Amino acid sequence: MRFRFPGTDVHVRLFEKVVSQDNQYDIVECGVEYKNGGVDSLAVGGSFYSAKQAVSKINAVADEKSAAKAVEA
Repeated sequence: MRFRFPGTDVHVRLFEKVVSQDNQYDIVECGVEYKNGGVDSLAVGGSFYSAKQAVSKINAVADEKSAAKAVEA
C-alpha cells in the first residue's frame, strides 16, 4: 500500500511486494519513497503461510455473504 504524506512529495510504502527470483518466499518492504524515486526502506522475507490462509478464509466468508445478498435481491 502506498500513500502520500499530506503536503509533501514523500510517499509511505507499507508492505509493498519486492520483486525477486526466489519463488519460495515473499519479500515485502516498509519505508518511504521520495519524489526523485529514491527509497528508504526495510525489507522482510517469509513464506507468510498462516497469514495467507487467514486472508483466504476471510475472503471466502465475505464472498459467500455477497453471493447470498445477490440471490436475495
